[in-house]
Amino acid sequence: MLRGFYDIHEFHLHWEYRQTDEILHEYLNGWILVALNCNVQDLCIHIEGDEDSEDDLEMRFPHSLFSSQSLWKLVLEMTFNYESKVILPKSVDLPRLKFMSLSSFFVEDGDSLNILISSCPILQSLILRDIWIEDGYDMVVNIESNELKHLGIINNIDKLVCYHYNMANVIRLSTPNLTSFICEDYMIQEYFLDNVSSLITADTKILREGEYSSFRYYDLKISEAEKDILYPKRMMEFIGAFQNITELQFHHLDSFRNILSAGQFS
Repeated sequence: MLRGFYDIHEFHLHWEYRQTDEILHEYLNGWILVALNCNVQDLCIHIEGDEDSEDDLEMRFPHSLFSSQSLWKLVLEMTFNYESKVILPKSVDLPRLKFMSLSSFFVEDGDSLNILISSCPILQSLILRDIWIEDGYDMVVNIESNELKHLGIINNIDKLVCYHYNMANVIRLSTPNLTSFICEDYMIQEYFLDNVSSLITADTKILREGEYSSFRYYDLKISEAEKDILYPKRMMEFIGAFQNITELQFHHLDSFRNILSAGQFS
C-alpha cells in the first residue's frame, strides 16, 4: 500500500492458511485492491488449507476483481481438505481476461458460475478443477464462447463431493473454436457437446460410479441397472461429438468394454 500506484504486472500469493491465522481475512482483499488499482494483469491466489483444521473458509473477494479492465489472467485456488466457499457476484465484466483457472471450492448456485464464464468475451483458456455447486441436482452449467480454445474440466476421481454431482447435473458446451479439451469426470455428469467442431485433441477419463469402494456411501438415486445403460450411452455420445478430431485418448475403459462385450448396449 506504500509503494504508490505504479503498474503491477503480476501479483501471485501462495498462502498456507492456519486455523488461528486471521491475517488472511484481514488483509487479503486489501492486497488485491491495491493490485487492481495498479492495473494488475496477472493475478493468482492460492490458499492452502491446514489439513488438521475443521473450520470452513468463506471468501468474498472485492467486486472490482470481477470488473477489472486490466486483468488478462485470473487463478483462484482453494486447496482445503474441508469445505471452502467463494461467493461470486451477480454482475461480472472482465473484457480482457484470456485465462481463468478455478480450483477446489464451491459456489451457492450455478447461475453465478454461468455469469462469470459468459462475462469474459475473449476468454481463450478455462480450467475448472473440483468446482461444485451447492444445489447442483437441477443445475446446468453453460460454457458458451466463440473465443475459447482450451478447456479443462477435472473432478477428483477418488471422491464425489458432498453426496451429489461435483459441479452440476448437466454441463453444456457450445464452443465452436475449441481446439483442446481435457475432461476427467463421472458418468452421472451429463455432457452436451453442442458445438465442438474445431476440436483437434481430447483427453477424457469418464468414470462409472461404483468403481471405487468409497462410492458405496453415496446415494445418487441411480440404480446399478441404470448405470449399466447410462455409462456406455454417454461414452458413445462423447465419441460421436468428436467428429473432426485428430488425437483422442480415453482412460479407464475396462468397464466400458465389459459392458459392450456383454451386449448391454448396442
